[in-house]
Amino acid sequence: MSNDLFEKIKKPATVYETGGFRPEKNLGESWVGRVSFCKPGETLPLDKDGREMSPLVMFFTETAPYVPEEIKAFKMISVYISYHSFFDHLVDCDFDGYFEVREYTDLSELVPCEHINEHTKAFPLKAQLVEDYPQWDSEDYLPMHLLEQFIEWENEEGEDYFEHVEFYPYHKLGGYPYFCQSGHSYAGSKYVFQVASDYKAEMNFIDSGNLHFYRKENGEYEIYIDFY
Repeated sequence: MSNDLFEKIKKPATVYETGGFRPEKNLGESWVGRVSFCKPGETLPLDKDGREMSPLVMFFTETAPYVPEEIKAFKMISVYISYHSFFDHLVDCDFDGYFEVREYTDLSELVPCEHINEHTKAFPLKAQLVEDYPQWDSEDYLPMHLLEQFIEWENEEGEDYFEHVEFYPYHKLGGYPYFCQSGHSYAGSKYVFQVASDYKAEMNFIDSGNLHFYRKENGEYEIYIDFY
């Protein structure tokens, strides 16, 4: 029974290894802390207070082994946040106007740029395909009826769910969000990718936290942050 249960909940995901190899800095290479391609004339986005945002990551989906259906139409995605004000909204979680996700469908229209995050270090990212599994603290990702079956299996077989799965607190496309605290979801939005605290890039969201990005059907994004 256990194999069938794990098959029901596993999802493919692309996780990213930070650095450890010589960058080529070409079109198609994903980065953390740097955006090196944009449309002609495109500059750093401004937050709602008129201050420049900083680049977090640049994902090239064509070089990713798995991409969620919701963002398959885009060949590159770049993410920016406002270091000036983003973290002032941890209580109300109203980050509107303090982050921006840019989506590109045509790589041929892109030109080199040099958007560098002055708060972190920049490193290229290497993609890897994994099988991802949910944590137990959110019914939106592990429905109650399946959770009950896993608990029954654990009790009958003397097994431990967490010894059979691996979680990925890394930059990630697809799979499941990696939560530090209790799980979270947005009604009407689909989780699509994650930007994680990154020791090598000196990127730390409060206390080893993660940014989870949810996409609405109309193309707008919602963002959730959790941390230890």
